[in-house]
Formats: sequence, structure tokens, C-alpha cells
Amino acid sequence: MRKKANQRKPLKIAYAAMLDLLRSNREVYLQLKNACKEVTVIDPWKSGFKPGFRFSALAGLLRTFLKNPVNFRNYYLKNPGSFKEMTKICTRILEKTEPDAILQKQTLFRIDTLKISCPYFIYTDFTMKLAIREYPLWAPFVDKNEMERYLELESAAYKSTKMIFTYCDHTRASLIKDYGIAPQKVKTVGLGYNFSSFPDISNKKYGPKFLFVGNDSRRKGYSTLTKAFEVARKKNSSLELTVVGRVKDQKQAGVTFLNEVNHEKMSEIFDQHSVLVVPSLCDPLPNVIIEAFGRGLPVIATTVDGIPEVVKPNLTGALFNPNDCKTLSSLLLHYAKNTMLMKRQGRNCQKLVRNNYQWSIVVNKILEHLPK
Repeated sequence: MRKKANQRKPLKIAYAAMLDLLRSNREVYLQLKNACKEVTVIDPWKSGFKPGFRFSALAGLLRTFLKNPVNFRNYYLKNPGSFKEMTKICTRILEKTEPDAILQKQTLFRIDTLKISCPYFIYTDFTMKLAIREYPLWAPFVDKNEMERYLELESAAYKSTKMIFTYCDHTRASLIKDYGIAPQKVKTVGLGYNFSSFPDISNKKYGPKFLFVGNDSRRKGYSTLTKAFEVARKKNSSLELTVVGRVKDQKQAGVTFLNEVNHEKMSEIFDQHSVLVVPSLCDPLPNVIIEAFGRGLPVIATTVDGIPEVVKPNLTGALFNPNDCKTLSSLLLHYAKNTMLMKRQGRNCQKLVRNNYQWSIVVNKILEHLPK
């Protein structure tokens, strides 16, 4: 069963988040609702938000969008105009409420603390400066001027908070080094498991069945996996790979393509596989890793961002460098023939999630720093 936050606090919380943007946004809300006296949701998406991008810039961006459609969604939300518009909406709504504290999920906007005087907290997975440095397609600005204006707005949000909570230490380090936030104001609290229960994996049958999950196939490193899998399968024809998500070229020996899958169905898919593969070029700390861990799957993943903080070689999986097809191919073959390795690591993974990565645990860590 999904755990609830330990004890109910007499707090009135304003939770500023786009509930339908990410499953984690809703999971945090559910735990806050269980733990606090009152939770008011401030959702700019459902409160009249209209994108603030410059229409004059769209023609110049069209070529990039055609290469990677995900960029359109990024630009729709991640630009100075949209940031300001969502800030106005949330601040206007909050002026009519009297919360004890404000918790904001992600940093696509901020709360104007000159108008709202109660303590303000942010819980986020990544920063824009990390995106610019590590994966520029996640920072789809028209020009340098627009980028600088957005960074000013983002920085102002961080500096106006009482405390910032992060998914991983990698993001925490960026807030301290890139934005000048005092270390004591930034705390890593992790993220949570998105299913309501844990399977009994004591009798799970492990085998050469690998799983990939992701829609943004370029950022998720899907091309590296297809090449590595092809090489590995020539040496061991029993290897199987299931791909969940929108990818091109859906035809490869030994590969099953499922496209879109309802999240509730995903628990069954995890349970039918033995190892999750995450060959990402950039990934703050993907929730799919925590989900796989909870279902008893070790993870083969790249050394990017916060992934090495949970994927530990010989304990919960294996790591390789981005775009390293040769090493990934070797790892696929290694796991395919080592049933006991998968079983032992699968137990470690599930134990790690049970003890550290449930949303009740995350929200309790956050509540420890909110007003008493």
C-alpha cells in the first residue's frame, strides 16, 4: 500500500503546480492532502494561462521544432513571457487566500513575495543552467537576450524562497554553484514511487528481458540502445527488448513496440521484464528508475545527472557513458546470463525504494522545514 505522511499537521498549504503536467505533481498533492489541515491548489494551467511566447519568433524556431517536436512544448512553457504570465496568475489567486506556507513544484513561474508575505518553498528536479550546459534542446530560447531574461526570472524565484528542495544532489549543486544559493537553503529530498503497492519478487523469474521507457527518444538515448541491442542479439538470440513510448523505425528483430501505455498498465509491464535500460543523454533523476526499482528491476543506465546517485554498480544496476554502444552491448549480455545477479540486485532495488523513495517519505522531509 502507498504510505501516508506520518502525522497530520495543522497547516494550511498553498500548493502551486500544474497537476496534469507530471504524475509526480499530483502525487505530492495527495500526500500533502493527507498530511496537512488544508491544501489549496494553485494551478496556472487551469486558471486562465495563455502562452507568453513571441509569435514573431515562431518562424525562426520552426526548423528546430520539425527536427524535435518536444521543443515546441518546451518553448510553450519555458520562455520569459509564459513565466511572467503564470507568475501573475498564481500571485493573483494567492492574494485571496491566507496560507501558512506556499510550496511550488518546479520553476516554470514564481510567487511574487512582495505581494504575498508567507514562507515560500520550491521543490524542483532541474535548473535551466543545467539544461543550457548539458542538453540545449531543453533550453529552446530564440536568442541570448531571451535566455538571459528567463535566467533572471528563474534566479529571482530561487532567491525569494525560504528553502529549495531537490530531487538529487546534482541539481542541489547547480543551485549553489550556478545561482549562488546558500547551501543551507537547499536540501535534497529525493522523489517517490508512483504505484500503490510493491510486488512480491521472491519468486520472480528473471531472464534476458529488457525494457526501455520514454517518449523523448533523442534525449533518452534510444539510438544507442538499438545499436547495442542489435550487436548483443547477434551473440545471444534469446535477448528480448520491449520499447514503451513514441519512437521511429519500429522494426527490429527481438524488439516489441508498445507505443503509449496507461500508467496503471505499466506495473504489469515492469513485472514481465527483468532489467530496465536508461541510456539517456540528459535526465535529472528519472522517475521510471524509481518505479523499476520498486518492481524489483535492476537498471542499466548512463552516468548523467542524478542517475549515479541511485544506480550503484554491483548493488542496484550498472552504469556506462552516454553513446557508448560497446559497453552497453556487453552489459546486456552480462545481465542476460546472470540470473542470480538480477535477482540479488532486484531485491536491493526494491528495499531502497521502500526505505527511501516513497512520496510519503519525501513529503515528510519537506514538511519538516515548513512552519510548525
